[in-house]
Amino acid sequence: MYDKFGDKGHDYVRVGNDSYRVDESKVHELMARRLHARLGRDFATADDLRDELRRKFGVEVTDKDRTWMVTSSGDGGGGRGDGDGGGGGRGRRGARTSLDDDSDGDDDKRDDDKRDDDRRDRKRDDDDDDDDDKRYDDEDDDDDRRDKRDDDEHDQRDDGEDDKREEEEEEYKKRDDDDDDNRDADEADDAGDADDADKKDGADEADADEDDQ
Repeated sequence: MYDKFGDKGHDYVRVGNDSYRVDESKVHELMARRLHARLGRDFATADDLRDELRRKFGVEVTDKDRTWMVTSSGDGGGGRGDGDGGGGGRGRRGARTSLDDDSDGDDDKRDDDKRDDDRRDRKRDDDDDDDDDKRYDDEDDDDDRRDKRDDDEHDQRDDGEDDKREEEEEEYKKRDDDDDDNRDADEADDAGDADDADKKDGADEADADEDDQ
């Protein structure tokens, strides 16, 4: 999990004097877990691990400088000599120093900055979402206008074709009516001619009868 930071699992460097004996393997483990909690923005866990480092091993972490140091023996440290009693015993936990306050202040400021960044990121995401929504709405409006224009053009084309078809039908009907009228006139003329022929034949027959008498 922590291969990115080498064997220790973090990139913090120990500073200060090393008169306090401390189990560095356990310190590195807690610091690695704390670092990755911070990278994952799990600040509550990071704060708990910082307190555990301070309480058990007397370790103070300075995130700004990426350093750590032992300021007291803590509950789990090996201690150092105290007066005539020699070393090896449990050391007395040191009083809180200005380094503690500076480190806490740095952590608090960094946490505040992280939260501000998170708020800005969320606001930017919200703004991007709003822009996307507006763009989608505009595209929908464009689609609606395009569909309406297509429908209007289609309706106009259909209406024009209907009007043209009706005009053609009227023209065909008029032509048929004219043909019927012409045909009726021709038939009437033929009937008149037939009557005239019959009358003429009748007159000829009458003339012939008179001649015979």
